[in-house]
Amino acid sequence: MKQIILIILLTISSNIAAASFDCSKVTTYVEKTVCSEEQLSDIDSSLSNYYNSLLSDLKKYPNDKGNSEIVSFQKSWLSYRNQCKTPSCIFDLYALQLSDLYNNHVSIDGKYTYFTQFNTGKWFQYVLKSYGIKRGIIFGQAVQLLQRTGWHLQKTEDGQVAKDGVFCGSGWQAVCHVTFKKAHKHFELIVFKPGNTWLVDTNNGGVYAQ
Repeated sequence: MKQIILIILLTISSNIAAASFDCSKVTTYVEKTVCSEEQLSDIDSSLSNYYNSLLSDLKKYPNDKGNSEIVSFQKSWLSYRNQCKTPSCIFDLYALQLSDLYNNHVSIDGKYTYFTQFNTGKWFQYVLKSYGIKRGIIFGQAVQLLQRTGWHLQKTEDGQVAKDGVFCGSGWQAVCHVTFKKAHKHFELIVFKPGNTWLVDTNNGGVYAQ
């Protein structure tokens, strides 16, 4: 990941600056961390410069759908970045965003389907990792870690109740999942039970609703 992003940074700009925002006015963990770590400040500045250059280029084509799609995509990304709890999570999300914008900002069909159909679970996997939730973690431990960050396990779904919060489909290929909510947001995690204990499979992502 870091090797890929270094190539992108060299391509985008030869002048690395400080963070793209005023560090004297920061209030959140993510902003404070970006300001305090040079590597994060550099990549924040690079993303901001590249994003603004894309917007500037798109202004030449006022009827191009890319204007609104890329703005919405960036706002959605920010909502995930702001949930990170570790510097590595912050860096990884910046790296992903730079790569996605750099490789997909030109729409072949004019519909910008990459940005409109993007699976945000790709981002949320890194956020979960920063909470201490990795593939194979015991489900009960994941519940406790998520509760500390304000996420609460839901035990009802479509009129059904599950004491452990696990809901499974039918058939031999049925997938089991759990749902967590915080305010108006929610996400789902895949869980599996190879023995007597439910485990979390973060590789199948979190299906996140904004």
